[in-house]
Amino acid sequence: MSTPASDANATRDRGPSPERRRNPWIWISGLLALVAAGLLIWALTARSEKDKAQDELAGTQQQLEATEQDLDDTQQQLDATRQDVDELQAAQADDDTRRGGALLTAGAFAVARKAYNDVAGQLGATQDDLAATQQELQEATGNAEQAEQDADAAKQKLAILRGSPPGSR
Repeated sequence: MSTPASDANATRDRGPSPERRRNPWIWISGLLALVAAGLLIWALTARSEKDKAQDELAGTQQQLEATEQDLDDTQQQLDATRQDVDELQAAQADDDTRRGGALLTAGAFAVARKAYNDVAGQLGATQDDLAATQQELQEATGNAEQAEQDADAAKQKLAILRGSPPGSR
């Protein structure tokens, strides 16, 4: 049975131990693992950005639909106000011929015209909102397409690094 002291003496007697050479493939494998991890993180980030852009696109589309509905409602109000103005003018013309109330006609016409102008102003503001929403929708669509392209590129790079042909997964 050997003792630890005799093992130490035996090691000293044999001389210095040969230096171990490091295999370059270990370093290359480690470097490739780091690159693959970096690409994986990048791909996940690109996917997250793509999902965020798609969520933004969906929200913008909903906003566009709501704005279009507001535009339709305002258009209906405008049409109804025009019809009311026409009816008031016709009724007022009949009253004017019967009573000679030109002043009353002017007042009713002014009230109807103001209501018409208010509705027309609302319609203009709604159309501006629609145009802005459509612009946001186009930008969000562009962002979603770019994020999707970035994600595809990341998948291809990752597949190349893993040694499998792109699209095989």
